[in-house]
Amino acid sequence: MVLRVLQPLAFNMVTTSEPTGPSMFRLIHCTGCSVGIDEAERYHNPKDPAMQQIRQLLNSGYKQGMPTLRLLGVDLRPQTFDVYSTKILAAIAGLEDILANRCIAIPMRRTDKKVPVFPADFDGSALRHGLYNFALTHFPAVYSNYFERPQLHKLHNRSGELWSPVVALAALFEEVGG
Repeated sequence: MVLRVLQPLAFNMVTTSEPTGPSMFRLIHCTGCSVGIDEAERYHNPKDPAMQQIRQLLNSGYKQGMPTLRLLGVDLRPQTFDVYSTKILAAIAGLEDILANRCIAIPMRRTDKKVPVFPADFDGSALRHGLYNFALTHFPAVYSNYFERPQLHKLHNRSGELWSPVVALAALFEEVGG
């Protein structure tokens, strides 16, 4: 359900359930798309060799400036792939520790209540446009909150990397909303 809601809202989002390593490397490198991966339970087992390339992409692609190197063609010439992008994993089981350490988890609960069906033809372009407009309009304040207000950022290391953008936005919402 979360991936279905995010599909029309996230930047250039591609949703899949069984991506291959090479296809994901090329797709993200060429388009910079957001990637939604459903049924991500397979990434829980670090010993599953079929998932090794995807796990490597997820581990290195959570942060800008960490390209992945591959040898291509019969002459095995090296090529770097920029695999940084937003990635959303939907899984019932947890993720293995190394990958989980690079994620912001959003635990959800099953419900026995009937959840309204999200329309298959939902066009989120107006809402997405409003979000982009909001981001561009408030960029100076978010920039200031992120880079120029160290008192906002109490977390360090990986936690700081993951949560600092959220803290910068939360400070903006607090200021704007009173």
